[in-house]
Amino acid sequence: MALMLFSINPIFAIPPNNILKKNTNLIYDVNYKGSNYELTVTINKLAKNSQEFKWKMIGPQTTEGVLNLNEETINNAEGVVHFFQEGAIDMTNQCAFFLSKKIFNDFKNSNTSLISTDIENNKKNIFYFPVKHTQSFQYNNDIFKEFNCITVMGQDNSDLQITYVDDAEFPLIVKLEVDWILKLKSIYSK
Repeated sequence: MALMLFSINPIFAIPPNNILKKNTNLIYDVNYKGSNYELTVTINKLAKNSQEFKWKMIGPQTTEGVLNLNEETINNAEGVVHFFQEGAIDMTNQCAFFLSKKIFNDFKNSNTSLISTDIENNKKNIFYFPVKHTQSFQYNNDIFKEFNCITVMGQDNSDLQITYVDDAEFPLIVKLEVDWILKLKSIYSK
């Protein structure tokens, strides 16, 4: 019963455009093959025709870089980022931190999407069964906020899941479980 109330209560959810903008920091917990990292993502640019994210991963190893997405990638990417490579990278056919418009619209229009979870190894999975709910996160150190979200799972492997903000302009990836786990824990806006 409590889960049902949590899942359908969007009253306190915050519109993502209120806080997702330039210089916003997204703090994610990352687990990759048993190693835990903290990933800090700074939104350098968030426009309809280009996105730029500066990232720094701190854990057993510290790495950092910049991901650039052009309009074609933002609109039509069929995959989600699988690996963070140091330096400045121009993303092609992989979205990062926000779902592409293609993937978002696939779920909106047909409740399914074929998503590449590892482009290098040609791994693709059908994700389906969207479930609407709210998702909590820490905002500016001590205030908890919620986004209206959707979670989808892998058709042939229920261990595969993606949770994203249910907003066509700001479909922020809140949780990603593929070969690794990425989970939003806090947001800092300036």
